[in-house]
Amino acid sequence: MTPELIAIVAVGATLFAALLAVMVSLHNRTCERIDTLRGELRSESAEVRRELAGIDRRLARIEGAALGPWRPSETEPEPT
Repeated sequence: MTPELIAIVAVGATLFAALLAVMVSLHNRTCERIDTLRGELRSESAEVRRELAGIDRRLARIEGAALGPWRPSETEPEPT
């Protein structure tokens, strides 16, 4: 092998090693950020579920106040 070819191969191997290190570093940082985002989304979705449960109860109270003690009579057909 000529010295030029050895130099070319050495530069290629060095560039490949540097590129590989950068890719692994970026992959690890991306995985960490995704894990952080998943945790935030889980906590926010739990909060939304609690809010929806509260809205269900409040809506029932509003409906009861608006409709009053009304009950369907035995002769009225049930809505479908």
